[in-house]
Amino acid sequence: MVKAKQIWLWLLLLAWLPAVALAKPAVKAKPEPAKVDKALLKRCADAKHKDTRECVQLRAAQKSPIAKGKDKADAGKGKEAKGKEAKKVAKDDDDKPKALSAKEKKQIAALKTQCVDKKKAKTAQCKKFFADEKERSDVAERAKQKKFCADKKNAKSAQCKKFLAAEKKKSQTVSVCGRKYGIARKNEKVASFAKRYRVAEGTLRSWNAIGTAAKLKGGKRYLVYKSPNDGMTLKGGVLLEGEDDHFAIQRPQRGWGKPLLVDAIRLAVHATQRQSPLAPYLILGDLSKEGGGCLPPHKSHRGGIDADIGLYMRGAHQRKWLAGATAETLDADRTWQLLRAFLSTTRLQFAFLDYRLQQPLYEAGLRAGEPEEHLKAWFQWPRPIENAHETIIRHLAGHDNHMHVRFICESDESCTLPDDAKLRLEHARIEMLGSVAHEPNRPREALHEANTPAVPLAMP
Repeated sequence: MVKAKQIWLWLLLLAWLPAVALAKPAVKAKPEPAKVDKALLKRCADAKHKDTRECVQLRAAQKSPIAKGKDKADAGKGKEAKGKEAKKVAKDDDDKPKALSAKEKKQIAALKTQCVDKKKAKTAQCKKFFADEKERSDVAERAKQKKFCADKKNAKSAQCKKFLAAEKKKSQTVSVCGRKYGIARKNEKVASFAKRYRVAEGTLRSWNAIGTAAKLKGGKRYLVYKSPNDGMTLKGGVLLEGEDDHFAIQRPQRGWGKPLLVDAIRLAVHATQRQSPLAPYLILGDLSKEGGGCLPPHKSHRGGIDADIGLYMRGAHQRKWLAGATAETLDADRTWQLLRAFLSTTRLQFAFLDYRLQQPLYEAGLRAGEPEEHLKAWFQWPRPIENAHETIIRHLAGHDNHMHVRFICESDESCTLPDDAKLRLEHARIEMLGSVAHEPNRPREALHEANTPAVPLAMP
């Protein structure tokens, strides 16, 4: 009897199990957040009713996960709209004067009263106060002007055109004499600004006297790059004075250089002019200014070892300024004679010259009897223009009306031309033979004659 009951129980259990397995589990419906009565919210905001039962239950409901989820959803919906508005506001933040707190206003008023006194006005504190006041005034005026010019009708006025042009120029990085500047954003950190312009933070601080400040002033320019020649000056410079029958300098006040440079130019030009006394004389560009230093628009020409040397041109017309030359208008023979005189000093570091003018000079050297292996060592041509070569005469764009020469000084204090180099220049005589049209590549015997021993070759 007992066994029969057990069997029936097992049968019932086996029949019930599949039904349970196939049955779908009941899904709990997500409780919807209860609707909150606005009147109740207003009532519970009052301190008198906040401890009532209804208000306590309301606060508990608001802290529940369901309420938090709803808040997040609502925040997500408004995030995009708020983001657009924030971007619009941030765009104009730099143009608005910074709002001052009550404490700052009180401090400014006290300083204003204190700095009225003439004696105290000379203190560092008052000087800083005046500078800050001017900056605040400028920011306010700029914001006012920008708002005025935002109107399409006003934007066409001469006043707004001038203002907008100045704003555009201010927003760009400026490069003068190899110096470059960056514009700081509002509340930008020093570290992020340095990273943006790829300059070491310590270097940035020292160049701009930033000190230990963590942030930069928005809209202000900061130095982010210096030329390797920055800070170079001219010690012991002498003035190269122009002579009507040999050469003339475009800007005489920019004719200062080291004694080596001045003597090399004067003697080489005299030697060339003696061969063709009736031909037009040479026009010289800039050397350096008195005392050296930055000489706009040049990035070099700072230490008295650089010079812009004009090119001899065909024809009898005397030019007053540096003129662009072509292979047809260049007097290649006289220009080569001048360049060969510079090379004979063994102090010429390089001469930058347009690639198109190197071939006629190369051929003039062949006609004068210069060994071709020397010319190949000196000239970049006929190597490809796009390849940089460690030759003395190199291509540089913008040098078709002059050649930029740089000489080497063994000592900055006593940079003079050696006596043997002076003698070679004084007695130099290079005869030009043949013509470009008929014998462009015919080598001739070297005729570099001198009363002193033979001219040594100025190899690189």
